[in-house]
Amino acid sequence: MIYQTTCMDLIQRLCRTVLNDWKSGAVTTGTTTLLYDTVRRDEPDDYFQCTSPVSYAYILTTTDNNAPRGEDRKASDFANTGSILTVTPAFSATLNTGDTYTIIHLKRWADLKEYINMALDLIKSEVLIHTVDENSITIQSNVNEYPIPANFTHIYKVTQEDSNGNFYGAPIPSSHYSIIKSSIPLLHFNQAPESLAVAEHYYGNLWFDASSISDRHLRLEGLMAQPKLESDTDICYINPDWVVAQAGAFIHASLARRSDNEPDDHATQFKIWQTIADDIRVGRGFSTLYPPDIKRVR
Repeated sequence: MIYQTTCMDLIQRLCRTVLNDWKSGAVTTGTTTLLYDTVRRDEPDDYFQCTSPVSYAYILTTTDNNAPRGEDRKASDFANTGSILTVTPAFSATLNTGDTYTIIHLKRWADLKEYINMALDLIKSEVLIHTVDENSITIQSNVNEYPIPANFTHIYKVTQEDSNGNFYGAPIPSSHYSIIKSSIPLLHFNQAPESLAVAEHYYGNLWFDASSISDRHLRLEGLMAQPKLESDTDICYINPDWVVAQAGAFIHASLARRSDNEPDDHATQFKIWQTIADDIRVGRGFSTLYPPDIKRVR
């Protein structure tokens, strides 16, 4: 896969390049309501609670990888002397030296994530991602239909594991299985009636009858849509330049308030970033190359 960008990286790029709304640093000391950063914070008194909208502090990482990582709190006061940011309500755990944070105000962290997912929804049927599953289906005796994992939109290759648990053998011929489309799509292996399953008969050579082995796993190779990004560490496989530009266009559109004939910076920024997103989408050929013998699941 060409692109593997975390949700946190996308949000940081979105804030830095599109929104110009990113102030970050590391905690020098702290409590559950006070964040000290004597290295990076030199804004004037009351700066963060007076932004419009008011600023929020979001904890990016913690030294122990526990709370309050991933929490955001409203800025209620800032003192230049001592570089002290006061937040409300309190974080669920004490801030420790070395915890990292960002302060943003145009949109809250969860909102930024939602705009990114809106961008991904826009192309979920246009750009598909290769995916593999080796654990969901185990062959059972006298069973020739198996539920397909929910993330698959297409399947193009099915392989049975060997006695060593590897998938080095030839794939199952695509003519020997089909997809039954239903609320839970099924992988259906063609099976000859017992009366016809005789040596050298056309139906006697079907893979399920001749080669399936109980308790072996099947490896499915296919395509899926980009999953929704829910946690900061979730991976996006779509071009990050496009995702950031399109999410930024959505955000600026939501912030525009004036009519077309009145100056509005957000309306202007919307047009700029939407043009960038469209140029990337067209210029870099947003489409999926389908392998031969592919079968649609959903």
